[in-house]
Amino acid sequence: MKRLIIAAALLAAVAIVCAVTLGIQMNNTRYLLNELEEIQQALDSGNQELCHTLAVDFVNTFQEKTHYFPLFMRHSDIQHIEETVAPLPVMLEVGDEGHFAAQLAVCRSQLEKLFDVEKPLTDNIF
Repeated sequence: MKRLIIAAALLAAVAIVCAVTLGIQMNNTRYLLNELEEIQQALDSGNQELCHTLAVDFVNTFQEKTHYFPLFMRHSDIQHIEETVAPLPVMLEVGDEGHFAAQLAVCRSQLEKLFDVEKPLTDNIF
C-alpha cells in the first residue's frame, strides 16, 4: 500500500510541475506577443525612434522570458525564433524598414505557433 501512495504522490508532483511550467511558458509567450503588438503599432504610426527602442527592449525581454524554455522543450524551437528576433533592431538602424516589417511578421507567426503547439490539446499530443 505504501508503494501505491508513493507512486500517486510522485504522479501528482509531476502533474503539478508540468502544469506550472506550462502556465509560465504560456504567460511568457503571451507577454512577448503583446510586446510585438506594441512594436507593430509603433511601426504603423511611423514612429521610428519608439519602434527602435521597443525592438531593442524586445530582444532583451525575449532573452529573459525564454531563458528557461529549453528546460522543457526543444532547443531548436527557441533558437529559430531567436534568430528571427536578434536582427530586428539592426534592421531599423540601417533603415531597412521593409525587411523589418517582414521579419516582425515572421517572429509573430513563430511565437503564435509556439503558443498553439505547446497547448495540452489532443491535436498536439497525437
